[in-house]
Amino acid sequence: ANIDIDNLVSRLNSRNIAKNLDTLISHGANIDNIISRLDPYQIAKNLDTLISHGANIDNLVSHLRPGDIAKNLDTLISHSADINQLVSKLGPDDIIENFKPLLKHGANINQLAPIIKSNMDPESFTEYYLPILKEYGYQE
Repeated sequence: ANIDIDNLVSRLNSRNIAKNLDTLISHGANIDNIISRLDPYQIAKNLDTLISHGANIDNLVSHLRPGDIAKNLDTLISHSADINQLVSKLGPDDIIENFKPLLKHGANINQLAPIIKSNMDPESFTEYYLPILKEYGYQE
């Protein structure tokens, strides 16, 4: 008997889809259909597998939570995720924690600087963050 694999995917919960990811894909399940059925945690946990099966990186990013993006920043950047899309999904704490790699990978400095400045005490911003931002061309 033939099974409609995408219909099967639509009936599985996120955990079961993630557990059977390779099998579902090898039987022709649509990768975008799979992504839309996975919860953000399962997407983050299976990023490499999804990417290796041809998932669109920007589609993956759109389904991730800020913390998942921060934890997987290097992987996402190495697979050509749009750096400014990543920044737009990160919270202030994640931006502050990852601001050097974000700058290194070409994040819009005029987008980052005000977020960092408004979430830091003025002394820390001036002493630590401002000199680094200026190295990347930021002008107050």
